[in-house]
Amino acid sequence: MAFYTFQLAQIEPQTIRSRHTDIDHVTFGVLVNGRDQGHGYAVTPVFPGQALTGKVLTEGASTNGLAHGGSRMSQDWKIGPLAIEDGDEVSIVYTATNLSDGGLPTADQQAFDAYTIKFLNGFYSVLLGQFVSGLGLSAVAELIGANASGAVAAFFADPVGKILGVEPAGPCNGTVFADKKAFTHASLAQLPSTAAQETSFGVTINSAWSELTAHYTDEQTHSHENCGDAAQTNVVIRITRYDRWSLRFSSSSTLSAGMRAHFPHGGNLTELYGLRI
Repeated sequence: MAFYTFQLAQIEPQTIRSRHTDIDHVTFGVLVNGRDQGHGYAVTPVFPGQALTGKVLTEGASTNGLAHGGSRMSQDWKIGPLAIEDGDEVSIVYTATNLSDGGLPTADQQAFDAYTIKFLNGFYSVLLGQFVSGLGLSAVAELIGANASGAVAAFFADPVGKILGVEPAGPCNGTVFADKKAFTHASLAQLPSTAAQETSFGVTINSAWSELTAHYTDEQTHSHENCGDAAQTNVVIRITRYDRWSLRFSSSSTLSAGMRAHFPHGGNLTELYGLRI
């Protein structure tokens, strides 16, 4: 067993989906054996040539009054550490959908928290073949009224319309990139990595990090006539391994005063320390 964190380290847009400025709904999530271990999102302006870390994505959303949020994900878009054991299957899913043609209340935090769950379920379905809830790919086909292969193509072309039923005012909304990275305990251990040390709450631990960079284009669903050049984007995922982990590394909180000191109205260790579920 080893412990891992998974991070959306950087998005590097070379060209964007629309002619001038994208307003992208960016999502990031990690599943272990089909169970959601954390996810997050930001609706934020994206410009060509401007690299965006996870923290910058959130800051861009906040500065512009746009929605952003997450569950068990840090401010710099890191999920974990998660204990990964022999036989575990890890899926990292990340997406960006341009919304600049309008149709959605991008400043409505409550609405986008709900929209993001629908988006994640949709993308998990077409990329992983199942809803987190356990529904199969056929459920997506039924949802958008097509056969399975047609459902996938239609979903990527217009996820907003197909999942939320909202039609855009223009032709440039749609998927900028969407992908998954799948690992087992063994394949994670075999990733080329760089040794490092991290200090957290006065404790120094050994670690090893790996970065995976992939290039994406929206060529298959892009309207050159209306939206200009196809979007070209590099996405960098960072995976960090720790041979050991302690609750003392991840929080200054202690239990010496008892659980009620932290959760006077009820709670659990998962909430306090972000443990794997």
